[in-house]
Amino acid sequence: MSQLNINNIKNKRGDFGPVLVGYSTVSGDLNVTGDLTANLFTGDGSGLTNVAGIVTSNIKADTITVTGVVTATTFDGNVTGNADTATTATNAENIELVDESFETTCYVVYTTAATGNQEPKTGSNLTFNSSNGTLTATSFSGNLTGDVTGNADTATSSTSATTATNANNVNLADEGSDTTCFPTFATNSSGNQALKTDASALTYNASTGQLTAVDLNATSDINLKKDIEVITDATGLIKQLNGVRFTWKENDRKSLGVIAQEVEELLPELISERTDTGTKSVNYNGLVGVLIEAVKELSARVDELEKR
Repeated sequence: MSQLNINNIKNKRGDFGPVLVGYSTVSGDLNVTGDLTANLFTGDGSGLTNVAGIVTSNIKADTITVTGVVTATTFDGNVTGNADTATTATNAENIELVDESFETTCYVVYTTAATGNQEPKTGSNLTFNSSNGTLTATSFSGNLTGDVTGNADTATSSTSATTATNANNVNLADEGSDTTCFPTFATNSSGNQALKTDASALTYNASTGQLTAVDLNATSDINLKKDIEVITDATGLIKQLNGVRFTWKENDRKSLGVIAQEVEELLPELISERTDTGTKSVNYNGLVGVLIEAVKELSARVDELEKR
C-alpha cells in the first residue's frame, strides 16, 4: 500500500472517528484527520507532521523536546527543564536557590543520610530567622563560633570563648585534690565582665581548704555599724575559752584555734552555720575585739597593783 488516507469513519462504538482494523503496511504517507490510537508505534517518528502543541520537532529515540505538557505514569531517562511539582528528583545534583533575607521563620532542610538519593526534611525544632541570621534549635552539640543566646545547659567546655554574654549560670564540679587553684574575680560587680585571676596574690588549696592572699581585710567602717558597745568582762570570757591544737580529719593537717561550739555558748554572734551540712564556723576577727578588751582589763589591774 503506497498511501492510506483516513477520514472520519464510524467505528465499532458507533462514533465517527478513525478506525484501522488489522495490520497494514504503508510504504508512503499515512494521513490522519482525527485521533490515531494504537497499542504500539514503532520507528523514530521523524516524519510526523501537524502534531501542534505537543511535539515541536522530530521525535527521536533518545530525545523528546516538548513545549506543552507531557503526562505519563513514569519517565525513564534524563529530563531537562522545570519540574514544578516533582515528588522525587533522583540523582539531581543541583537545585536553584534564591537569596532571601526578610522571612523571620524559615525551616532548615536536612536528610537522614550523608550521601545517595535522600528525601529532604525539616523539623519545627530547627528554624532560621533570615532577617537577623539567628539559628534556633532545642540543643547544640559540638563547637560553636559566634554569639549564642540562651542556656548552655550541658556545655562541657567553652574553649577560647571570648565573651559569654548574659550567661547567668555555669556548671561547677566539686574538687578536693588540686593543691593550687586560682579564685576568679571581676573588675565590676555586675554586667558582662571578663573573669580574672592573680596567680601571685590569691590562690586556693583545694586539698586543705586553705585560701592564701597577700593580705586579708575585714570591713569595719563605723558608718556601717550601729548599737556600738564596748565589750565587758572580756577577761572572764577569755578564761572560759580554750585555745586548742588539733588535726583536721579530712586531710590530717595540724592546726591551732578554738572550738566553734565552745565559742557559741559565750559569743553566739561569732558563729555561722551551713544550712546544708550544719557545719559551724568562727569569725576569728570578732575574737580580736575580745582579746583587745581582755588585755586592757589585765593592764588596768597591773597598773593598780603597781600603785600599791
